[in-house]
Amino acid sequence: ADLPCLTCATSVVGPAYPTKKKNFAPRLGLAWDPTGSGKTSVRAGFGMFYNLPIMGRIWDTSTFDYRFATSYTVNNPPNFPNALLSGYSPGTQATRDLQSDLETATSIHWNLEIARQISSSMSVQIGYVGSHNYHLEQAPQANRALPTATANGSASAPFPANAPLIDPNFGQIQWSSTPGWGHYNALQAGFQKRLSAGLQMQVGYTWSKNQSSVDQQFGGEVQGQLVGPMDLYNLARDYSLSTFDQRHVFDISGKYKMPWDNRLTSGVAKAVLGGWEINTVWRATSGLPAVIGAGFNVSRSRDALSSDRPNLNPGFSNNPTSGVSAGCLDPVTGKVAVAPGTQLGTPTLYFDPCAFSLPTAGVYGHLGRNTLIGPGVFNADLGLVKNTKLR
Repeated sequence: ADLPCLTCATSVVGPAYPTKKKNFAPRLGLAWDPTGSGKTSVRAGFGMFYNLPIMGRIWDTSTFDYRFATSYTVNNPPNFPNALLSGYSPGTQATRDLQSDLETATSIHWNLEIARQISSSMSVQIGYVGSHNYHLEQAPQANRALPTATANGSASAPFPANAPLIDPNFGQIQWSSTPGWGHYNALQAGFQKRLSAGLQMQVGYTWSKNQSSVDQQFGGEVQGQLVGPMDLYNLARDYSLSTFDQRHVFDISGKYKMPWDNRLTSGVAKAVLGGWEINTVWRATSGLPAVIGAGFNVSRSRDALSSDRPNLNPGFSNNPTSGVSAGCLDPVTGKVAVAPGTQLGTPTLYFDPCAFSLPTAGVYGHLGRNTLIGPGVFNADLGLVKNTKLR
């Protein structure tokens, strides 16, 4: 994506936020009964959808300017609470900027489903759902260390120590743009049983893969993850499993009405024993991806958001959450950090930190984004319900 004016001495005013007027959004749907029996249906759909940006963020980004909101540093404040009497100095000027031709996040969605009625109260269906997403928003810290002229700061061209910022007139320039992209593909299967013989049930299963180059703008929107991109000049380095990816999702919900209602004859018996039912929801899912961070700006890119990642050591899985650890030493103290044979995937040691190591100072680590898969989740809700008619 084009970067902001990184040689400007002052903030650039305008142009106004470019509201898009040509977001064409066609929709097409099809339903077909191939047997003519009314028991089988084939359904397909296609559409383009737009996700308008959060205008509060647009306003905040557009109005943040060091000329109107300056931070000050107070040194040696002995006169608290009148700290400013000790003297103060303005901090390094910072600003935020918007891509001049900011696009609207777009999703092209398609699906195909086959459903079949197998009895008067039961039906099944299976389908494929897919989408291609583009113009996804991101807001990285764009005023980073000046990259070398040979490879734009890639791993083959290290950042030297104390490399100057691209725009030395500013400390930080947060740059909102729309270069992100992603893909979603899913197989969905379901079973429904309408209420009969006191039982109603619905079962659903989704097997999916969700990939993207960006999932959040400023941090904290999703699990407090690191905000990328790690390499401003190679956004494909962040294309990985999306933070929203859940490979398997299995749901069961239903209710069962107690069968003795029709046998109750007296008003007292109906009031006390009648109208009881059990409701339940069961849900089991795979874990969500998580990013392994280097912990500090080891690349020396001077990214204030510290989106650096480590290297993956040879012979290790990039999702080391099963089996036992080979063990390793603390690189600082030289003492045992993880003992060999320590079980992984436990609350004490969920993943093996021995699988990762810091890259050489001045280069990016080669571990991908969101390679670690968190623990799955199983949730069961059960409710006992009493329905009583009030006269």
